[in-house]
Amino acid sequence: RDSEQLAGLAKFIVVTRPGFAAELPNWPKGSVKVLEIDALNLSSTEIRQKIEAGHNANDLVPKAVAGYISSNGLYLGNHD
Repeated sequence: RDSEQLAGLAKFIVVTRPGFAAELPNWPKGSVKVLEIDALNLSSTEIRQKIEAGHNANDLVPKAVAGYISSNGLYLGNHD
């Protein structure tokens, strides 16, 4: 609601994703920095779907994240 007030309190970083344009707010100059990275063109939904289908995510997410997902049985399709 008070996004313009936030711009005065913190600096924001917008990370780009291949194939998507970053929509930047109309905030004061210097309050938003764009960080362009070469990343996988893969959404979190696609990663969850791969795990649910039985594939591991070791090459898609950081090692600690893959370990947490595995240890906690996340995204395995158990929708109790």
